[in-house]
Amino acid sequence: SRDSWATIGSNGGTEPTNLTIRILQDITDNFSEERSLGQGAYGKVYK
Repeated sequence: SRDSWATIGSNGGTEPTNLTIRILQDITDNFSEERSLGQGAYGKVYK
């Protein structure tokens, strides 16, 4: 759920966080176009 993202992003550290595909699908509404912000150098950017 999106509540999981708040927990994942709250560590305050500078290290990247590894996210499972399931979490990414959940927080991006399965990579929906409605949540897409645009295209970056490494791929799509989602809100």
